[in-house]
Amino acid sequence: MTAPSIRAAVTVREILTPRTCRGTLPNGRAILVFVPRTVAPPQINTGDVIIARLSPADFSTGEFVENCEPAAK
Repeated sequence: MTAPSIRAAVTVREILTPRTCRGTLPNGRAILVFVPRTVAPPQINTGDVIIARLSPADFSTGEFVENCEPAAK
């Protein structure tokens, strides 16, 4: 059985590496998002909104799921 998870929109605030970034949840909480090694690193820019999978027990980190919308230019 798969562990339960929550999908949430995250606004990217800082790119740390091609596989990690800092972002914020809609309620303002800071979060670290990582891209699993089984997935090619996506093109993410500061200000983009992405979808991340969070554990219900820990909202401080999330796993990248998909790009949602690019930042307005």
